[in-house]
Amino acid sequence: MPLPGPHGDFTDYVDRLRTALDRATGGALPADILENRLPFQWAPEEADLSAVGGRFDGLGVLLVHGLMDCPFIMRDLASRFRDAGLVVQSVLLPGHGITPGALLTVRYTDWVGAVQASIDTLAARVTKGIVICGYSLGSALAVERILAQGDNGPIRGLIAVAPGLRAANNTIALSCPAAKLAWAVPKLAWIFRHDDLDYYKYESMASNAACQFYRLSKRLGDPADGPALQVPVFMAVSADDGTIDASAAKEFLLNRTSIGSRLLWYASGQPPAPPEQVNGRSVETRSPRHQDDHVAGISHVALPVDGRNNPHYGHGGAYRYTLHYKLAADRRRALLEADPDGLLYGETSVNHMALAKSLGRPLCRLTYNPDFDDMATAMTNFVAGLK
Repeated sequence: MPLPGPHGDFTDYVDRLRTALDRATGGALPADILENRLPFQWAPEEADLSAVGGRFDGLGVLLVHGLMDCPFIMRDLASRFRDAGLVVQSVLLPGHGITPGALLTVRYTDWVGAVQASIDTLAARVTKGIVICGYSLGSALAVERILAQGDNGPIRGLIAVAPGLRAANNTIALSCPAAKLAWAVPKLAWIFRHDDLDYYKYESMASNAACQFYRLSKRLGDPADGPALQVPVFMAVSADDGTIDASAAKEFLLNRTSIGSRLLWYASGQPPAPPEQVNGRSVETRSPRHQDDHVAGISHVALPVDGRNNPHYGHGGAYRYTLHYKLAADRRRALLEADPDGLLYGETSVNHMALAKSLGRPLCRLTYNPDFDDMATAMTNFVAGLK
């Protein structure tokens, strides 16, 4: 069933969405998990929302989650922005937060519409415009909206976390014909199916979801050659990312963003290096292996997560990503039961699997960012510079 969109009063919208989501999931979700899937709007405790006609006198930050995610993935970053004195708001994209089957019929234009409605809602609550913080698909949607807003829109800046501007695997284009043929060959409706044990992220991927991501990325054009964003950009990317094309994201920042934009480039195979200027943009290389010897590299799902404070995805948290062992049930079971300090964490790549084998440690996909504190501080400083 379609869920309510982000229109009208935000509190009323969330109340209607809570009721609809509870009904759509058959009332099976515990109250705290249901609440964590919902969009949120937070203001700093000291914020005076009545000083300027009931609006916050400053910037707002809109947080847009990724494909197969829900607003929970953005909560750690949202907390840092709120603590920095900013109003924050998240969005639940259509097809998300229910079950993976909800993505079988969604269109990327539905996601665009939800983001625009959220932009309008937050922009009406603040006086100085908004910054979009997008993760993966959320970054691609933000780029699309910034390009569409022209010279006088409310978006003042972009924070792009593991931006999904192009998929890592070119075969994603095949997801579109697969989705079209699913009526005749039902198994083509899914790229992969898993147990979907994660409360906050789909583990199964619908062909249509991948197809809509592909269509959106094609709409954005060549990462190195296309219309430039006329707002400052802060980008955080892992060179080891196995989901999005990290090099395409880097090309986009160096060629299609405004002078002064900044990139944090997490590269496990390179030593850390101070910022350098490339095409008038700041590029700083960071190495997770120099920060934590349990971490081989930063995975796609790790960057927006606070490893120390996130009870679900953080180090030693409730969820452990072991889907790469789906054909080896004994190894997956051993991983789920192992001491977290005895594992190696990284991307589910050949290089990281080989490193894990050489070290005699099982590999889990990293679900948290060991550099989260420094990254979040850099992001809040970036926003502060836009005021």
